[in-house]
Amino acid sequence: MDTANPAPVGREVRLLRQKDASYLLSKHQHANAELNRHLEEISLLNASNTNINTPRRHIHFVEDQKEMKQFEIEQVMDTPKELIGRAHDRKSKRLLEETDIQEVPVEKKQRKLEISLQRVVEADERAALISKRLKHYEELKNLHGKGPRRKVSQKQPDGSLKSQWLWKAVRKR
Repeated sequence: MDTANPAPVGREVRLLRQKDASYLLSKHQHANAELNRHLEEISLLNASNTNINTPRRHIHFVEDQKEMKQFEIEQVMDTPKELIGRAHDRKSKRLLEETDIQEVPVEKKQRKLEISLQRVVEADERAALISKRLKHYEELKNLHGKGPRRKVSQKQPDGSLKSQWLWKAVRKR
């Protein structure tokens, strides 16, 4: 046994586990944010030019009922009807006439979609692993401070054992 660096005991162990749990919680939040970012990327790749997933609200004031009946959003925003529902990059009619639009090849879109799907699967696996480890630390925390307990195991239909902890009910005074 190394006398110069004794092993941590008692309060030191709990402090280390608490720091580990805090670190895992921050990593779990980071992994979930990464997963959401990749899912948004996939939704953008799958979307066509008319992206009407989220309704956009614009307020335009008119003088009277007659003007309201004649109101056309395409004229006010100076954009084609197909691009009205877009959340971003809504080009004007003049700009669309001046620029030469090149269509992205289908193979390139498909490859980007496959890469994004692979990233989503990897991020989901990471988030699940971190979540599993976080639950383990939460269980350790509960085992150290929630009072008398016992471990109950139940045999599953596939022959494996499923174990869980049950705490004795403590009467509040």
